[in-house]
Amino acid sequence: MTKRNTLLPINTALLKSMLFTIVLVFNLFIWNPKAKAQWECVSLYVGTLTFDVDWQVYPETGRGYKPYWAFAATAGKTYSFSDCYGSGVEQTAFLIMNNSMQRLEIITNHAFCEGSGASGDWTCPATGNYYVALVHWSGSCDMLSVNHAIGYRARNMATWTGAVSSDWASAGNWSVNQVPSASYYVTVPASATNPLHITSAPESPAFCAELIVQDGASVVIDQNAALTVTSILQNLNASGGIIIESGGSLLHNNNGIEGTVKRWVSGNANLNEQCYHFVSIPMQDAAMPTANLFNGAYLFNLDPTTLNETSGNYGNWTGLGSNPNTALSVNQGYMVYYPDNAGHTFAFSGMLNNGPFAFQLTGHLNFSNYTCNLVPNPYPSFIDWQGPGWNRNDGVLGVYYIWNPATRNYVYYSYFGFGDASRYIAPGQSFVVPVYNNPDPIFSIDNDARVHADQAFYKTSSSAMANLLNIKASNGSLSDEAFVWINPEGTAGPDPSLEAPKLFGDENSPQLYTTANDSKLSINALPELAGTTTVPVSFECGFDGVYELAFNGIETFEPSVDMFITDAFTGTVINLRTQDKYSFTHTSGSIPARFTLTMGSSAGISMPSPLDAKLWVTNATLYIDAPSLSGEQGLVEVFNMLGQVVYKESICFDGTTMRSLKACGPVTVKVTAQNKVITHKAVVIRPAN
Repeated sequence: MTKRNTLLPINTALLKSMLFTIVLVFNLFIWNPKAKAQWECVSLYVGTLTFDVDWQVYPETGRGYKPYWAFAATAGKTYSFSDCYGSGVEQTAFLIMNNSMQRLEIITNHAFCEGSGASGDWTCPATGNYYVALVHWSGSCDMLSVNHAIGYRARNMATWTGAVSSDWASAGNWSVNQVPSASYYVTVPASATNPLHITSAPESPAFCAELIVQDGASVVIDQNAALTVTSILQNLNASGGIIIESGGSLLHNNNGIEGTVKRWVSGNANLNEQCYHFVSIPMQDAAMPTANLFNGAYLFNLDPTTLNETSGNYGNWTGLGSNPNTALSVNQGYMVYYPDNAGHTFAFSGMLNNGPFAFQLTGHLNFSNYTCNLVPNPYPSFIDWQGPGWNRNDGVLGVYYIWNPATRNYVYYSYFGFGDASRYIAPGQSFVVPVYNNPDPIFSIDNDARVHADQAFYKTSSSAMANLLNIKASNGSLSDEAFVWINPEGTAGPDPSLEAPKLFGDENSPQLYTTANDSKLSINALPELAGTTTVPVSFECGFDGVYELAFNGIETFEPSVDMFITDAFTGTVINLRTQDKYSFTHTSGSIPARFTLTMGSSAGISMPSPLDAKLWVTNATLYIDAPSLSGEQGLVEVFNMLGQVVYKESICFDGTTMRSLKACGPVTVKVTAQNKVITHKAVVIRPAN
């Protein structure tokens, strides 16, 4: 079955044609700032208290038995109380008493009284031991059942003043003259001297327990900065209250928060440069997005319902035209091309996503095809492809792909921990997820997958996994990679849970893949080695020149495992244990199946003797010292750093042969004789006139 997956983002011609409620009984729950939106249970003494005459001054507190709790408090700290019983309680309040059980204060928030219990804040006047009792503020009852509990937490309060600068991390900008930490309850008023900017790096993000952005105020998370709100985030300034710059990251835990997420993309006025970007709209459905969000850019979607005749798989790029009112979906990713060298920043405003998110995937019941879906990162934070929080059923592959304009190729990452992309997917990024032989794919995510990360929208990553060989084909500027993985769960047949299909990029960029069962693969999982295993390695490129195969991860195999690469065009066999790079000349239109990787036993592999020649370049002169080839015919080729042939000559070897080179700068010299090849990289320096 053929699995050629030519998903080059778009045809240039097509592109040009467009333009805290808690219910608990008998326990006191104290906020634990080290936890994420959790309460730490502390057992407390629950006793009875009979009011004396002094307290009858406040008859609404009633008569009879009252549950009370002892707690220690620190001067200046604010403590929040809530009636954990809730339903059925009529206008309860809190009575704060000192260590002698003398009344200090009654606190309540009537908005939370009827049917849901009271809540309120109290600031401790002096460090010491105190009691709190749950009492009636009004009503006919004169007794409270002991089936109540009070939740309280010590609160470190901090108000943003912006007195010194806009930097969250500057102590002088806060009312408490110190930078808030995870236990702080932060208020950002509109009256601050300077607006608040989060500049903290993802590895040490800004933290707070609660954050209130008042009407007229704003919090801006700068590029490559991060903020974590462990409990409640309140934004009273709509989409202008929370602004996340491109590459910034927000972790929060509650719904109903408006904000703005930005995404910068590079651009290129040359429509042949393949400067595409996958983008997402990290908002809830209520945002009702339209194509006007991407005004000035070419906009495309990936249709997983139609068969791509070139690749044999489902997935065709479709231009969305120029109508700014075209409806878009927050459950789908999109591809953009911005035709300006300066690039552009897109802004998405609305309700931020939080909690579970179900992707809408398309699949087909077919062993011969993959179905490619472009799905969004729905959150205002990074997501970890290797982390918890993902749910997928059989057939939804554990590998994702994005487009890399720098290499003009798809890059990818496996949830097993390797690939030429990153495990972290940025906010505003969408990514391709293939589905294999499943008409009803299930794929979802929740907050457990959300993280902060310090990286660009794609980044090459590596792994030291056992028995994992990475092969990279490059001409110095453009490249592609493939992996061969010896895995105990691998089979000789298709292994969709372990493998990754090849998605083809720009035809003038290197395309490297292995084949198995007629499938073209970027990750090829094989069973454990027994004897000798051969793996066909194919290379394609529409550009003539000198290319290099580099092999990494050889050391992850047992020393007894021999590895060779054979070039069928030249007959060259390279022992990868002694030479981990191989240069070769490629001509456009050549048969792709050029190389064979042999692993395991070396029995039956004939190693040629090396070409008895030495090459070097001094200034602009090439020297070929090949005494054993005297009288033999050979071919000399010189390539510049772009892979273009700048010198080519058939020669007859005669001792030390010299040739003047007209090239200047970095070159690769290739000498072929007797079906053997030797190459040499040098820098040609021409003498001044």
